[in-house]
Amino acid sequence: MQQNYDELVAKVLESGKINQKELDQKVKEKIEKLSGLISKEGAVHIVANELGIRLAPAALASTQLKIANIQQGLRNVETAGRVTRVFEKREFSREGRSGKLASFVIADESGSIRVVMWGDLAETIANIKEGDIVKVSGAYTKTNNLGAKELHCNERSKIDINPEGIDIAVTGPQRKWVADLAEGDQVELVGSIVQAFDPRFFEICPQCNRRARPGTEGFACDTHGVVSPAYGCVLNAMFDDGTGSIRLVLFRQQAAQLLKKDDAGLEAFREAPEDFIPLKQELIGSIIKARGRVNRNKLYDRL
Repeated sequence: MQQNYDELVAKVLESGKINQKELDQKVKEKIEKLSGLISKEGAVHIVANELGIRLAPAALASTQLKIANIQQGLRNVETAGRVTRVFEKREFSREGRSGKLASFVIADESGSIRVVMWGDLAETIANIKEGDIVKVSGAYTKTNNLGAKELHCNERSKIDINPEGIDIAVTGPQRKWVADLAEGDQVELVGSIVQAFDPRFFEICPQCNRRARPGTEGFACDTHGVVSPAYGCVLNAMFDDGTGSIRLVLFRQQAAQLLKKDDAGLEAFREAPEDFIPLKQELIGSIIKARGRVNRNKLYDRL
């Protein structure tokens, strides 16, 4: 793994050729000059090179990161994983311009992450299937609405499908009882739905899927400005396996899968919520298998 920013700064300061304030300023200038296309770590390398400071080879080497080591704010990320989920390509328009995006999830032995491809790169999704090994290069990290890290890819990024010399061992989710769950577990549960709640819909940006919030000119995204919103969906249900119960939170694709509806069928409940009542009754008592990550509800301090 590459050395972190603090480690690199310490090595540069050890040379005595520059002080902390000067180094911070030069790092800032490099990032601004390159329009934010390099990380702070990369900027330190450039400054060190200009000062004739030799950093350790391990720090200079391009390292393929394990998924668990991917942090917020990184650029030019390289990683690889086995595809565990593939999502459909989406097209959108904004201010008379069209765009497209597609995404998939990869995993290695350390964790999993969603990869989002923008523009023409989104067409690559047609060649990606579950079980493939995908190497991602030149990506950058962003945080989604739930606070989870994602890898985003643009025209500078590269997607290699089933590259030679790379094998990824993925450990599947562990089958557990509800009574044995702990925060952070990646698990598989088998049990029954004992209560279902009406789906909730909320406005999102059609380009990045982040929340779109009402403003003076309509709905706006923090990144893309005023937009004609699309709608996200979340469905909550209480799940019980005989040892305990836990709330399941299902977003659009998972909700559609549980309800056996396509996007249009799911969207229909936003216009006519009363149509969900008979389906809700059918869900109660149904036996399902659920896979996901166990999170803690901080408001109620429960899993």
